[in-house]
Amino acid sequence: MKAIQVLFVLSLVGIVFLQSCSGIISSEFTMPGDIIDLEYVQSSPNVVYALNDRGQLFVSWNDGQTWGIESRVITPGNGIFGIMNLGNNSMLFLGNLTVHFRTDDAGATYQQVAQGKAFITIEFHQDNVLWGMGTVFDPNCDIPTKTDQCNVNLITTTDGGFTWIVLETYVDPYQATFGNAGQYGVLPTAIYVATSSIKSGFQGGIPQNYFNLVMYNDFRSRTVTITTEGGNQVQVPQNPNVLVMSAAGTFSSNQFVLGLSVSFNGADQEILTFFSSAYGGPMLPAVFPEPITAESYFTIEEVDIGAVFLSVWTPHNDPVSAGHLYVSGPLGIEYITSLANETRDTRIGGEMSFYEWMGLTGVALSGQDVTQNPNGPYLSQTMISWNVGSSWSHLDTPSVDVHGNPISCTDCTLNLDLFDYTPFTTDRARGYIFANGNIGKGIGPSNPAAQTFLSTDAGRTWSMISDKVSTYGVGYHGSISIIVDATSPQETLHWTLDPASGLWEAYNFTTPLLQQTSNKTVNITYFDPDTNQTVSYLETVPVNTSYANPMYVGYVETQPALDNKNFLLVGYRDNFTSTLVFVSFNDVELPVCRDPTNPGTPESDYELFNQEPDNSCVLGQHLQFLRRKAGVYCYDALNSTYHTFVTTCPCTRSDFQCDYGFNLGAHGECIKDPKINVPVCIVDGTTILSSGYRKIANDKCTGGLALDAVPTDCVVVVNPVTSTTGIFNKLKNVHAGVIAGAVIGSVAGLIIIIVIIYFAVHWARSRAFRFQRKNDLTEESGSSL
Repeated sequence: MKAIQVLFVLSLVGIVFLQSCSGIISSEFTMPGDIIDLEYVQSSPNVVYALNDRGQLFVSWNDGQTWGIESRVITPGNGIFGIMNLGNNSMLFLGNLTVHFRTDDAGATYQQVAQGKAFITIEFHQDNVLWGMGTVFDPNCDIPTKTDQCNVNLITTTDGGFTWIVLETYVDPYQATFGNAGQYGVLPTAIYVATSSIKSGFQGGIPQNYFNLVMYNDFRSRTVTITTEGGNQVQVPQNPNVLVMSAAGTFSSNQFVLGLSVSFNGADQEILTFFSSAYGGPMLPAVFPEPITAESYFTIEEVDIGAVFLSVWTPHNDPVSAGHLYVSGPLGIEYITSLANETRDTRIGGEMSFYEWMGLTGVALSGQDVTQNPNGPYLSQTMISWNVGSSWSHLDTPSVDVHGNPISCTDCTLNLDLFDYTPFTTDRARGYIFANGNIGKGIGPSNPAAQTFLSTDAGRTWSMISDKVSTYGVGYHGSISIIVDATSPQETLHWTLDPASGLWEAYNFTTPLLQQTSNKTVNITYFDPDTNQTVSYLETVPVNTSYANPMYVGYVETQPALDNKNFLLVGYRDNFTSTLVFVSFNDVELPVCRDPTNPGTPESDYELFNQEPDNSCVLGQHLQFLRRKAGVYCYDALNSTYHTFVTTCPCTRSDFQCDYGFNLGAHGECIKDPKINVPVCIVDGTTILSSGYRKIANDKCTGGLALDAVPTDCVVVVNPVTSTTGIFNKLKNVHAGVIAGAVIGSVAGLIIIIVIIYFAVHWARSRAFRFQRKNDLTEESGSSL
């Protein structure tokens, strides 16, 4: 480490100031440009990287207290444009040319990888950081005499990026993703990619309808092995004509591979089809309560809860600022309307308002557009669901404001800003949420957020903790919370050990500026021992005045490590530099919480928090989380993750939702919609119809009320809307929402450098559609300006 430390000192740039107060220590670092990425090394809590928009990479070895340029990854003419956090001590730094670096020891050493590769996209596998895939331009694109053969290649690596092979040519550069392992013989190495059936000529001249989705089960084979119950194996080719995945958008999660296809019917009319493959099974077309047109925008909101949340917005929706939120069944193919008129922000290209609550099961927030004028700005009321989108409720308003004065507002609701200031939830503080919003008829561009609110009971009740919009950060276990006014430059943050207690302390985190403002003449008098006389003379001295030096704080970061008391405030003072302020509470004497072994007793500062009120069940389980009691002012120093206590509950009506093709009646019953043809299950020539109910995704209840169909082995599922037949192996309990074999223990995921997966294809008729993954802020990020 000596070489690293010497390098750090020699390459130190920027300005650093140190100060302390009441045991709190802070330091400030100024770097050029805007910070575009900040990443903590997962297994080395003290190492953190910051990347600016000028391609400069900075590193801190002490959790952000001091910083320096990491010159070992900078080569002449090549800067860094992206950081991939691969987990543990592994990081990948992508150059803006063809020079990339990798570390697997938290920055102690770096190795150059993927030499000569100018990536369009790149991903590494979540379960194995040595497996990677990327899309690059074929070498012919750089040869003047061969540009007519220019195309995009899909390349793969199994050694962390040192060596690569070409897996496929003529691929859509944005439509390649790792698949998911499953009981159908799909391996963790599965890759889905959209590739052209034409393998010659200039790729830009090939029509989009020649691109089809294929799967490589082991990076090399285009077939998938399906293992039947009897052990027989059937090779099922990934036939593009069956998949009809022309110009497909693709997205992979732990449980689903999703795709979009636009094709043309005999009348030359554009037809859009949404596809899903669950747990490694075959890819089947999905059905919705209403037709989905080719102009629609899709936003995948959540996929790792045993179902798919999908927001769909069509340009001719009324109101124009709204779409619809759909939730699927267990296969991701039968969708019902979860929330009608879901708010869409027309200012930022159609982003929807869905927000998944981290640390709790099945809890989500979204906005419902209540705009009276379709041509005006949106007005949204915030809704919350505690049961995977099966039902939604308004948020209750606090009874008093931050000063303790009663809040009086007729027919008002609490409305949260889900666009400009993202709420903050984390599994480090279960049940807690910080959010900016207002109390009124709704929130929108003309009715923006005005205060900061807190809930400690999963959104059941709320309190106002600031009369200003804030940015916020929370330490592990919710041990220390920080808020900073986000509306103007600030010198002071407020911190507390428990935001529910209402006890906040102020700390000035900025360093005052000293400026000479005038001169004055002073009389200098001293005793001269050589002459044994007192000497006096006049001298002019400068007068310095201390000026405040506030900064805008955009967001607060903290390393998600056990017993971590350090925070980073990220912001700016002008348009040319960024400022990082390190704040540490390590030397502050804090009262430690008592007796975690006996939660709920008077002698203990801990409780068993229940996600549902009155200790009722949620999604078929009684869930309790060990956490510090809300309202108790003490520091939670547990050096372990919180325990979760789970017991299974008998099924009740609340564990079921209306199945596809059925609507909720006035008395809570599910009534058949005569306008919808419902897919049926055929077993040995017998048609199995839906009961009208299906168990909510990820619901674990057993016994009790039985509203779903009788469990049966379903071999063939026929969709009468598309006349498509899909083959399944031992699909059990279709209407209960359970797939045979359930969710396997180890499934493939992906780490992708761009958190938003955005796909837009301009068709021959200048049409476009979007297919994206919702950009969820990391749980350490808090809100941003």
